[in-house]
Amino acid sequence: MQFIKKHLILILCLFNVVLHLLSIQYLEFHRDELLYFSLSNHLALGYASVPPFISWVALISKSIFGFSMFSVKIIPALLSGVFVYLGARIAKELGGSYYAQVLTIIALMFTPLGLRAFILFQPVPFDVVFWTLIYYLVLKYMNSEHNKWLYLLGITIGFALLNKYLILLQLFSLLLIIPFTRFKTVFKKKTFYFSLFIAFLICSPNIYWQITNDTPLFTHLTSLQETQLQYVDKTTFLIEQLFLYFTSIIIAAIGAFFLFKHSKSKQLWLFPVSALIVILSLLFLGGKAYYTAGVYPFLIAAGSVYIAKRVHQKWIRISIISGLIALILPIFPYGIPFLPPPKLASYFDTLENIGIDVGRVHEDGNKHPLPQDFADMTGWYTIAELAKEAYDQIEDKEATAIFGENYGIAGAVDLINSHYNMPECISFSDTYAYWVPQSFSPDVTSLIYINDELGSNVEELFENIRIIGVVSDSYSRQYGVTVYLCQNPKRSFNSFWSETLQRVYEDQ
Repeated sequence: MQFIKKHLILILCLFNVVLHLLSIQYLEFHRDELLYFSLSNHLALGYASVPPFISWVALISKSIFGFSMFSVKIIPALLSGVFVYLGARIAKELGGSYYAQVLTIIALMFTPLGLRAFILFQPVPFDVVFWTLIYYLVLKYMNSEHNKWLYLLGITIGFALLNKYLILLQLFSLLLIIPFTRFKTVFKKKTFYFSLFIAFLICSPNIYWQITNDTPLFTHLTSLQETQLQYVDKTTFLIEQLFLYFTSIIIAAIGAFFLFKHSKSKQLWLFPVSALIVILSLLFLGGKAYYTAGVYPFLIAAGSVYIAKRVHQKWIRISIISGLIALILPIFPYGIPFLPPPKLASYFDTLENIGIDVGRVHEDGNKHPLPQDFADMTGWYTIAELAKEAYDQIEDKEATAIFGENYGIAGAVDLINSHYNMPECISFSDTYAYWVPQSFSPDVTSLIYINDELGSNVEELFENIRIIGVVSDSYSRQYGVTVYLCQNPKRSFNSFWSETLQRVYEDQ
């Protein structure tokens, strides 16, 4: 018992890691995870929709563990431990007791975002950790004014920018506020500018890549605005802020009050003001609700410190922690899917029957059995197996091409079937468009075409077209995706492909 009490913070961090590995046995890869691990097969200084950091991490994980569910899920799971540990460190740096640190961990761990974000290999979990770390390093500098924290801040910012450009909004908010604090003297320090130079140096390869590739970042942002962000409702944005951290948002509000009213001498009001600037900026710019996720951990840590200072009765302290855990239990599977799809769907039906909306309306505007993220984590093995079955039926494998309509399909074929020496899947989706071949040698005589319907141009090109199989899992977002084996082209496939490329480039 004494051992547990002494090492409780570390035990809770490790528990969080194990907790986030529960989904491995019930669902498959997420569509985006297949893209990010595909990037590791084509290392570059930048990509169509993301900076290069995620591909480097994918390569490291794949090199150590091979490609598997474990290699995809282990990194975000480990990040979940780092995330709550950073929260505890912030609480301690704010003068929080041992109880304040434990409360911070529980308040971060048992939230929809704390559960969901760290089951997916995406830039999001890295981003949340980077935001939290940057706030922590700023706090360390404010408490000590040692230059080493500025150097560490520069390094962190550099890698954060290689992960997600959203971090610029956090930096903007901090730089906007610091001149109004006693820490404005930092602008007179050479160390500050050298730290910024370190950050620039680290992310400069991606800046160079953006410039030399006609800044695809702006193309991506335009596409995002047209297809997703323009539909973001401001009222919904604000309501979803409450759901991100669920009951812990109350602790965050307490933390903001504490930093404003009880820490004026240290000017810690800088942090809630920074959070407010970020939230309001994203509200008026039409950002997604989860873009604000990085501003709350610091406030939650501060709130935990305040509660620990005010509440001394042991039974109330235990009740607070127990309440945070108990209140999340009804929606726990929404964060970590520890059930197979049929039972998950049944569970969500039950929740909605008692008035708890779990967000099962997808981007198509229709309601589905599972939330979109979970529906996007099934069907990929079926697609890969059907593609392999089609490939086995082809005699002239040298004259074979595989086409997948989206990057999820392409990634599933390339990664799951990587040990079969099949040709790399072709797609015009996202970064896969960068890798499209201009011609084929020898000319293609067999095409494995994977889509939810057969394109008319493909149907007209081939004499012999057979359906190999269909994704029949109704819980899957890939439901209806069909693998076709197309053979005996009526004319040169290279000629057809040249026309296709020209049409695609004209449409861009």
